[in-house]
Amino acid sequence: MSSIFSRKPKHVPSRPSWFSRWPKWVRWTALVGLLLVLSAGSFAVVKARQSSSTASTQSTLQTATVRQGNLILEASGTGYLVAASESAVSFDVSGKITSLDVKLGDTVEKGQLLAQLDDRSAQTALADAKQTLLELTSPEAIANAELAVTTAQANVINAQYALNNQQYWKNDSLIENHYAT
Repeated sequence: MSSIFSRKPKHVPSRPSWFSRWPKWVRWTALVGLLLVLSAGSFAVVKARQSSSTASTQSTLQTATVRQGNLILEASGTGYLVAASESAVSFDVSGKITSLDVKLGDTVEKGQLLAQLDDRSAQTALADAKQTLLELTSPEAIANAELAVTTAQANVINAQYALNNQQYWKNDSLIENHYAT
């Protein structure tokens, strides 16, 4: 039984026929020449890369004379911005905004006034409340209130007297009816 690996090929040329036509010294000279050409080409490529990297490094370096002044740098780019934090703003009361002190994108600080509402109706209500307080705390209003309290106390006393009087007569009539029978 024979294996496919143990079979020998029928014909395997040892070298190409065009190469064997030349003498040995020509073949060796061609091989050495080919190696020299490849070495020189590799050397040239390496040198070209080194000189281009040196040239690009040198072209980006700039020098200038030192002087005093403002340094202005600018940068631009594109992309998406994401806020580090966001806050919802709301008022405790509703109304018409009379002035807006910030614009979209402005940086604000804690306690900074952002907007003002129309407060005319609130100012009117405050003035009315102050007037009412003055009217209620005037000496005349206090005297009237004390009179009302005194009148109410007198009415309580009179009502209690009337109740007691009715109960007395009711009890007295019960006693008389009890003895009459």
